[in-house]
Amino acid sequence: MGDLIDTCPLPVLHGASAFGTKLCFYSITKAGLILPEHIPCSLPYVIDTAPVDLWNYDILTDKGEAELRRIAEVITTECAQPPLDFFYAVHSGGVLGRES
Repeated sequence: MGDLIDTCPLPVLHGASAFGTKLCFYSITKAGLILPEHIPCSLPYVIDTAPVDLWNYDILTDKGEAELRRIAEVITTECAQPPLDFFYAVHSGGVLGRES
């Protein structure tokens, strides 16, 4: 997610990981704060060090559905009010690659 935050016009980039119906929600801020905490990889070995409890939302439960809807609402609200620098870049050709 760290390489995507620079191109994201929103202050927080949200992500999700799923194993079956279990979800883990991620976020990273422009300042680089990653939640849940980044798990360092093992260079000499392929070791899965991610704790199973990171996938703590089940989409089939009321709690899981509510969290997914909450995050979708946050993203929808943020998209309705993009930062002014993103608005300027889009309309000046910076993002779309067109000249004004």
